Amino acid sequence: IVNPIVKRIILFFLTLILIIVSILHIKGQVQQSKEEISITAHADRADVPLNRTVDFFITVRWKGGQDRYTIEDFDNPTLTGFETIKTSSSNIIEDIGGVQYSKKIYSFTLKPQQLGMGYIDGVFLKYTDNQTDESSTIVTNRIGIKVIKPIVKTDYTLFIYIGLVLIIIIAAVYLIFAVRKKRRIEREKLEVEKKEVDIEVNYLELIKKYKPDVSGDLDKFINEISQILTKYLSQKYEFETTGLNKDKISAKLKEKEVDSNMIEKINSIIEKGDIYRFSGKPIDLSEYESIYSAVESIIEKNYEALKELNQKNNRR
Repeated sequence: IVNPIVKRIILFFLTLILIIVSILHIKGQVQQSKEEISITAHADRADVPLNRTVDFFITVRWKGGQDRYTIEDFDNPTLTGFETIKTSSSNIIEDIGGVQYSKKIYSFTLKPQQLGMGYIDGVFLKYTDNQTDESSTIVTNRIGIKVIKPIVKTDYTLFIYIGLVLIIIIAAVYLIFAVRKKRRIEREKLEVEKKEVDIEVNYLELIKKYKPDVSGDLDKFINEISQILTKYLSQKYEFETTGLNKDKISAKLKEKEVDSNMIEKINSIIEKGDIYRFSGKPIDLSEYESIYSAVESIIEKNYEALKELNQKNNRR
């Protein structure tokens, strides 16, 4: 027969052992649950200027696919000194050493409301294990963020206005100079064209005094009209003819790219003029008419070519 006192002691110890085993079993289940799913919270900075924002993240991570757990909706974190201005969430799947892990990240953009310490209270998150239909709750830690003096914003408005004004002034000055330059070029071009035309007109008018005439001194005329031709060539093609013979004048004209037929005609006139000037042989009217007409045709041909060129330029 067992003593009643001993019996009570044995029952007490048996009960105590069962309680300890149950506690250890439950603790093991909780630890296993904590190992299977976890929650963390962090901010992207420890302090934030009053006129800036801070991002706060809640990350839930578990072993397995996205369908392993059902995360219930929860209210935004309780804030002290902050205001939520934006929220978002995302799902991520990772493979670590051949084991699949899932993440759900909740993002909050927070705006400070006052200087000093601001706080984000812990968030209680309820989830359900879809394999066991068991539900549980995990909580994040409380986070403190220091709100510091605002960053002074540089106002670039005045610089922008000044820059725009300078650009407008520079553009206007450039436009004025460009217009003036264009007008000057056009004016110079017209002056050159007029000068060139004036050369032809003046010489055509000049040689009229030496038109063939029975009563004229043809020997004197041939000498003067030869000089007029060389002066015309000097002014027209801008080279000095004084002291140059027929061959040298011909070479200069070739350099100026004068038409070869015209060069031959000029050579013929100079050669005939030299013959009558230096031989003392009198020139008859028909020969003088031939030389006069040749000189006149050279100037007129240049005059017509110049008029045609100016007309083409004006049409452009």
